[in-house]
Amino acid sequence: MSLGKTAVLGAVLFVATACFFDTDGEPADIDTDAGTDDGGAPDGGGGTADVSGTVTIADGLNASSYAVGDVHFAFMEQCPSAPPSPAVYFSHVEESLDLSFAGAVRVFAISGVPAGQSFLWAFLDSNGNANPETPEPDVDDAVATSCVEMDLGGGELMTDVEMTLNFSMP
Repeated sequence: MSLGKTAVLGAVLFVATACFFDTDGEPADIDTDAGTDDGGAPDGGGGTADVSGTVTIADGLNASSYAVGDVHFAFMEQCPSAPPSPAVYFSHVEESLDLSFAGAVRVFAISGVPAGQSFLWAFLDSNGNANPETPEPDVDDAVATSCVEMDLGGGELMTDVEMTLNFSMP
């Protein structure tokens, strides 16, 4: 592997691994049920919402055995960009999604998301080594190319959310 590619992968890993930690640098207490990691809700006044949509691998990267695995979704207080990491309000796992063939699109459905404003981010654990208590992507995992901003009301159903994952971020 070239030094340049190693540096890019290292930068991706640094940014991506920071995503599931609280602002104090400690691992987030991620709950797969409705709730938050810090006892508060994302200013939505209570209640929960449901989110559904599709997940794909960026164009040209589908034909890979690395594009199979659990997809971890995180609802955060802001889109991850650099430390300190944004707080994770809620997380969800879609198990055993196969995005390894050209044009693969998979549907996801997430229930019980705390109402309020948050940013949805995801990664595909292609080698099955993410810790379920504090899931983090590593260099073999595809990560979301961007976040999806959410402003959910209690009882709301948000559909048609599109998440695109990429193995090599610029």
